[in-house]
Amino acid sequence: LELDFNDGVNVLYGSSDAGKSCIRRAIEFLCDFNVCDGVRKTGTKTTEVKGEFSNGVILTRIRSVSINRYILEKDGKESQFDAIGKTAPQEVLDAIEMYPLEVNDNKYYLNSYPQISLPFLFDISPSERARIFNKLTGNDILDVLFGQFNKDILRIKRGHREEVEKFEERAELLEKKEIE
Repeated sequence: LELDFNDGVNVLYGSSDAGKSCIRRAIEFLCDFNVCDGVRKTGTKTTEVKGEFSNGVILTRIRSVSINRYILEKDGKESQFDAIGKTAPQEVLDAIEMYPLEVNDNKYYLNSYPQISLPFLFDISPSERARIFNKLTGNDILDVLFGQFNKDILRIKRGHREEVEKFEERAELLEKKEIE
């Protein structure tokens, strides 16, 4: 199957069992969104997906029982990465410019979302959803700053209380000395 996508948002639609999810899984497999083990065309032992990106990069991912490989074609040069484990090499991720949004220890790929999931991001907690939107909008920086600001205020208050206590102790000591 060969597909040409347009710039911007592309929507796959069709009747049930037409292959929409298969296309989405193939893209996710190529771009390292998931492992996609066990999903193969009937009668084959190898999964292979090839994609050409708008920046000129051509990426092929091949997976079988004995092969776990990326082939990266960039600027007229071909690089092969074998036995890659569960994560694509950083060079591959940099070449396709497809990065997850990392919030806490979770990775979210906003470029693709399964059709059978709840509506986008509604399958996670409201607080995690807020952290994602804060990260997307840059407000996560404000969260860090406000957190640090709050710690600083508490530290200053604690220091102020200690100084007041010292002052009161010295005032009592001075009063005793004046009486003596």
